[in-house]
Amino acid sequence: MKYKDESVENAILQKTVEFLQRYGVRGWNMAELAEHSGLAKNTLYRVIESKELLMERVTTDYYNKIYSRLTEILEAGGDYIDTCKKLISVYIDLSPAYFSEIFKEYPALEKRIANKYAAVRQRMIDYIKKGVDAGILREDLDAEKTFELMRSVCLMYDTKFSEQERAEKIHFAFECITYGILKK
Repeated sequence: MKYKDESVENAILQKTVEFLQRYGVRGWNMAELAEHSGLAKNTLYRVIESKELLMERVTTDYYNKIYSRLTEILEAGGDYIDTCKKLISVYIDLSPAYFSEIFKEYPALEKRIANKYAAVRQRMIDYIKKGVDAGILREDLDAEKTFELMRSVCLMYDTKFSEQERAEKIHFAFECITYGILKK
């Protein structure tokens, strides 16, 4: 984005996320976004240049927020299992349902923002390893495979349920996984 007014950019980003949640990637166009953002279409294009760059900004900003939340939770310290429970919200939010649609529409985008996802992924894997090293989790646990298992649970519930149902199902699945990996 190349516009100088941060409030205009933020309003566009917020409306874009709203559109993505409601209509997906293809269910709206830039003219509709401009109209709902209170801008002329050419003003919108001066701010964002293209829909693909807008999708890149939305996904980058999203991963930055997730990384900040993750860091906040981990730096707060506390009991390992209690912290794991707090991290569930980070797992659930790691990739909203519309991300898969964005990456199908703009495959190069996924590669361009891979480092953002990788940073979040590595922090989570490191925390799982910390539990193994501390003797809280099973010593034969593979942290990377455990992370991927938990991600696959989130992806399984990606678009089939409302946000509340999705969160409830993922919380339940994570509890089952967590009690299966605790050291006895």
